[in-house]
Amino acid sequence: MTQTRRMWLYGGILLLLVVAVAWAYLPRSAVHKIDAKPEVEEAIRMLEAGGDLSNLTDERMKAVQFALRRLADVGTPEAELVVRRVVDSDAPPPVRAIAAGQLGRFETVDVEHLAVVAGGDTSAEVRGGATQGLVNASTPDRPEVVPIFVNLLGDPDPAVRSAAVTGLRKATHQIFEFDSSAPPNTQIGNVQNIRTRLGL
Repeated sequence: MTQTRRMWLYGGILLLLVVAVAWAYLPRSAVHKIDAKPEVEEAIRMLEAGGDLSNLTDERMKAVQFALRRLADVGTPEAELVVRRVVDSDAPPPVRAIAAGQLGRFETVDVEHLAVVAGGDTSAEVRGGATQGLVNASTPDRPEVVPIFVNLLGDPDPAVRSAAVTGLRKATHQIFEFDSSAPPNTQIGNVQNIRTRLGL
């Protein structure tokens, strides 16, 4: 190898090292791995900055909802904090519901936080989203979700009750007799049977 070629080779290696180091120290967002449409990228930046979500146009709301899904795709702790902040914000119920559902996809999700939202939010849509979040978080090594789902069988909204049944099946690998479309007061006996069967 000639002297000139050796210098070009060393120079190329040095350049690659400089680029790698510079890239490592560049400011990163919670979602730097995402390649999204411009309107979704803008929504992600707004969510990270804690922007106002109280007055969203329909188009902006769709972008924010898609951004929340992409944040869950990334799954980093930073992204989880952003999504949780939206759940607890004054955003419209459709946005908070999506956020609550996506929050359950994070491995380190606080199940108790989702349980509080699922069991106490004034919006049925948000309670449904949080219940779906609990379904997403359900695994056999998370037994704490089981009594939460049983309690949600008494929710006045049939969508919440339906999601709770799905969560019970996923968490326990069992099938239960419960009609989520029927009024809760007609299912009291079934709920008691479920509690007895699960030892609650």
